[in-house]
Amino acid sequence: MNIKIKHIERAAYIWMYSAVVIFLLGFIKWFIAVPLTAGVVFGLIHAFRRQGDESIWLSAKTLVCGALIVLIWMMFCGQGGFFTQGMDWNGRNAQLADLVEHTWPVYYSDGSAFTYYIGHFLPSALFGKLFGIGGARAFLMFYTSLGVYIVWLLMVKILRAEGALKQLLALLLLVFFGNTEALRHIILNFISGVFHTDLNNAVRYGFTANFDLFAWAFNQTTCAFIVLALFFTDDSRLENYMLMGVPLILFSPFMMCTIIVVFICGVAKELSKKDYSSFFKRLFSIPNLSVLIAVVPIVLIYLSGNIFSEKPESLALSFVWYGGKWFAYIGFLLFEFLIIWALIFPRFKRNIYYYSVAGILAVLIFFKMGLYNDLVTRGSASALFVLMLCVGDYLFNETNISAHIVRKIIVFIMLLTVAVPHANSCLDMLKGMSDEVASGTYHKKWLTDFGTYERIWERDSGDDQKYNYFTFDAKNHFFYKYLARD
Repeated sequence: MNIKIKHIERAAYIWMYSAVVIFLLGFIKWFIAVPLTAGVVFGLIHAFRRQGDESIWLSAKTLVCGALIVLIWMMFCGQGGFFTQGMDWNGRNAQLADLVEHTWPVYYSDGSAFTYYIGHFLPSALFGKLFGIGGARAFLMFYTSLGVYIVWLLMVKILRAEGALKQLLALLLLVFFGNTEALRHIILNFISGVFHTDLNNAVRYGFTANFDLFAWAFNQTTCAFIVLALFFTDDSRLENYMLMGVPLILFSPFMMCTIIVVFICGVAKELSKKDYSSFFKRLFSIPNLSVLIAVVPIVLIYLSGNIFSEKPESLALSFVWYGGKWFAYIGFLLFEFLIIWALIFPRFKRNIYYYSVAGILAVLIFFKMGLYNDLVTRGSASALFVLMLCVGDYLFNETNISAHIVRKIIVFIMLLTVAVPHANSCLDMLKGMSDEVASGTYHKKWLTDFGTYERIWERDSGDDQKYNYFTFDAKNHFFYKYLARD
């Protein structure tokens, strides 16, 4: 079955910008929202008219099989409540419930307003306004799965994966790729003393594998991966850079910080062609300017109530200096990604994005922000996604087999060290579900320890839950006073 790339890309843009449009029309006064929405739609239409006619071929069986793998993966990650949900789902469920059950914008009785990067939840919350919280949860599973499915289809194009085997292997790479933390633990089990302790203490919260990203932070990860997949489908399309990246501000600010580095690499590549007239014409294209003007200022003003609110020091941005622990710093990077990065060096030694991976990950762990250092655990995802594409291209398309067979075997073994722990976790969850069904104790449920963020100050919750989601004294904040719907 031939599928035109432009149709997949249009689906990706609609997936992202549906949330942006819902935000504009649902949270902002109509006479401001309507022209801003028109600007977004105008930019999208203009971009859609300039797409090519490339296509990829996948059989119907492969498409169905891919859809089933994505759906099962999302179920294991907590979507639908079929399997145990991670701790972060308490907050995710509360965010969705508050968006469904409150008017927009969401105000609380203490005078605060729910202010967060809510893009991923908005289409599901709107669906929930019509069909209740159960409908919202079902739509959330569909919306997330659709986003992941789009990423996979674009990966098939990027990796030039021809044939069902390579196409499904590309999907499995997406499911299981990540940092080689398991390898680190395997090796360090044989090392005792100060080095092991320093390595674990030096970088308490490290990089995150794809499986864990979708289990804990699907609301940030899905859009970020779509943006990167769109970008690498054709990184020369400077005229769409802002169109691709702008939605991240409403979905995933932490990942946006590092994705900007990838985009800057793309800008540098285009500048190196020295066609400056064409460069600036494409950079300041109608699609780029339309979304830059219509979306960025209003979302930044909305988020500013959260960003600039007073927070405990434990949540603030801080610099981490490793001092006498440089050996631990290098060891951490080595075991997290550098080994697999170095193995594919011969194929990518002239690829600027390949070097951006090392740069981002080496610099990122000098910073900490958030109780669990979301800046590193989430921000590293963009670099690891680029590394994943490089690894996939190396495994699928490196033609010098005799020179690279040993490297390919080592890379494959390292990928197994990432995949096996997650596969074992899935098997454990299946066994637990089977035991519960057999004993009659299984029931589909959603963890709702919070239930709502209403008056969360009065409950025994961590600082992240008490400070990360609000504009305090909302009635005196510019957005809620002058721009927000009454």
